[in-house]
Amino acid sequence: MLTRNRRYLSLAWLIVRFVIFMLLIFVVLFLLERYVLVGWRIFV
Repeated sequence: MLTRNRRYLSLAWLIVRFVIFMLLIFVVLFLLERYVLVGWRIFV
């Protein structure tokens, strides 16, 4: 029971880290797109 709980905990931690990683990538891409568009508008 303890080992199974530990396995579930590590699996849940892996999923949480994966979700946080995907959210960070999404936010970075969103900010990059916004700043590139704004900069492009200013330069052109």
